[in-house]
Formats: sequence, structure tokens, C-alpha cells
Amino acid sequence: MPRIIKPKPGYSPAQGNPRKAISWLIKLKNSIPFSIFLGLGGPWYVLQAYWKFNRIPKADKPDILITSFYPLSDLLAGYLIKRTYPKVRWVADFRDLPVDMAKNQVLWPQWTQLFFKHLLRFADQVTAVSGGLLTQLPIRPERSYVLYNGLEKEKIQENPNHPAEKFTISYTGSVYIGLQESRILWQVLDQLIKNGKMEAEKIEVHYAGPQSTLWRNWLSDYKTIPFYDHGYQTALAVRKLQFSSQINLLLTWSSRESKGIMTTKLFEYLAAQRPILALIKGEYDVEVANVIEQINGGKCFSTMDSALIHSLEKWILNAYDQWKKDGFLPSKSNSANVAMYDWNHLIKEWLNP
Repeated sequence: MPRIIKPKPGYSPAQGNPRKAISWLIKLKNSIPFSIFLGLGGPWYVLQAYWKFNRIPKADKPDILITSFYPLSDLLAGYLIKRTYPKVRWVADFRDLPVDMAKNQVLWPQWTQLFFKHLLRFADQVTAVSGGLLTQLPIRPERSYVLYNGLEKEKIQENPNHPAEKFTISYTGSVYIGLQESRILWQVLDQLIKNGKMEAEKIEVHYAGPQSTLWRNWLSDYKTIPFYDHGYQTALAVRKLQFSSQINLLLTWSSRESKGIMTTKLFEYLAAQRPILALIKGEYDVEVANVIEQINGGKCFSTMDSALIHSLEKWILNAYDQWKKDGFLPSKSNSANVAMYDWNHLIKEWLNP
């Protein structure tokens, strides 16, 4: 039977499905023109940022201004400053999309997209967390640059191979309900256990994050799989779990409208230098796969692959057999390439192309 560890308090906005009225209000808040007034910061924040820049002595004014979206207020402040001081180099950075069709978070996507297109006409450069994200932004390609999420070099695990009493699969953080799915993995594990190819007492699935109820529901149909729910944990505890896991599970999604979903979690997993198993809901994402398979030595699986169950079963069983043989699942991570994602290195490359 699964062992449940009582979770610590925690909540994520992605944990439940809001009622239609609340969902509509959220979309309204994210839509132009309402997001200008109702979004984080608001007009007063924009004006304060503009006035503070304006008060900087001419000789001390910076050459480069960087704003990051989300929130919209930062982008608006950058726009006003650029229009007033055209010699300032304005870099508009995007860690998220203003119009994400997969998430369906705005009411009038075309109008919102036109608004952002107008703003970004004045940006000297637009950076984004992935190439997939850049293709969804209304910008000219020659002014775009991929600036990946980074990691701190000192947090890279130097000795990733260490004996483990259990074959552990861990997931840390939140999920977007409807966009990420893990059930196919539990189905495969359940069948491998029932068929006698894996031993339940030697397997552990761990979760640490604010969505304990969701994960309990996911695993409730698979009583053969020992499930450990740690609830909400500190960043240090999460990192320790990632470092000790035999496999770190990544759940993501990909479609024609939404590609290159490269979250901070992916780079935390890279730093752990433990094998990554990525389940992509939708199309196979080459950009994500290149990072995981070439740098980490892990594996990406797409739910649109007709041979998904067979391929996933084979990979999991090979990993399990290797763990039984060596006492741990050997890391195939390329340490030198992982270090290339250190924030300092990424910024230097960006500033000195």
C-alpha cells in the first residue's frame, strides 16, 4: 500500500479548476486594455518607474534598459522610457507569453497581440526563454535572442552517482492542470509491477510541492506504486530530493501554438545531474529534447507517439535493471555542457555575441 507523508500547508493557483465566473475574470484581467489597470503594479507603478528614470542625471543614465514580462507594467515602463530617451537600448525580456493559446488566458487574443506588437516595435531587442517562445511573439526575427533560464554553477551536483536503496522517481513543484499529464507513466509502472518485472517494495515515487491533493488523486488508482507525498518544502529540501532521485520527472506540453516550454524546474534538474524523464503532452518538442537528451542523457516521450507505452516501458525497465545491477542509475549528464547554462556564462554570451 502507498505510504502517505502528511504534507505541509501550501497552495498553487493551478491546483484546482476555478468556476467559470472566476475564470472569466482572470481572463479579463489579462486582456488589453484591462490588464493595464488591473495587472500587477498598475499605472501608478509605471509612472513611478518612469519618474525615477527621468530623475537620474543625464551623465549617469544607463545605456541599456531591461524589462521583463510578466508583469505588463514593466513592459509599459520600458516603452515610455524608450519613447522619451530613444538613445537608451531597450531590451524586452519574456519569461512567459502575453497571449498563450494553450493556456487560453485572455479574452481577445488578436487585440492583445496587436497591442504587444505595437509596444515591441520600439524595443531594440526581444529576448525569450526559448526559441519556441520567440516564434509566438509579434517581433522581427533579427531583433530576437534566446536567453535561457539559467542555473547557479555552485549548485551543480559534482558527484551525481551514489548508491540508492530504492529506485526513486521524483517530481517537484506545480503542474498546469489540463496541460501536463503523468498517468501514462503510472500505468506503465503498474503493469511492470503486476507482470513481475519490477518489485513494488524497491520502488518509490516522490512528490514535493503545493498540489498534494492532485497527486494523491493521480496515484490513487495505482495501489501497487509506493507514493511519498512530502507536501510543500523549502528550496534546499527540494534540491536534496532532486539530487537523491534516480529519475527526475518533468511534465510539459507542446503544440503548434505553444512550444519551447523550458521552465526553471528543467534547469534545476540539469544541475542535479540525475537522469530526466520528460513526458510531453502533445507534439515532440525538439528544442526541449535536445537539452534533455544531449546534455542530461535523459529521455523525452511524446503522448502523440503511437509506440509510447512500449518505448516508455522499455526505457523504465532498462533504468530499473541498471539500478539493480550497479546500486544506482548512472548519470549520463555532460557536466561541461551543464555548466554552459550558468547564469554568468549565459549573460556574457548575450552581451558579447
